Amino acid sequence: MGKPALTSIYNLFDGNTGEHIASMEGNTITGRRTVGVSALAASYLSRPDLRSLPVLGSGRVGF
Repeated sequence: MGKPALTSIYNLFDGNTGEHIASMEGNTITGRRTVGVSALAASYLSRPDLRSLPVLGSGRVGF
């Protein structure tokens, strides 16, 4: 109980040298990516005169 549903680590490497730059906890990145992709999709799929967008959800993606 109390453990996240997803456990992941993202490692970032320099594309030229292969040097390890950073390790990032995956839950935060995944949550932000989900929200970002949803907002981007809504901007392309909604009517041009839309003035607000209700968000339904729970946990870290539903504010």
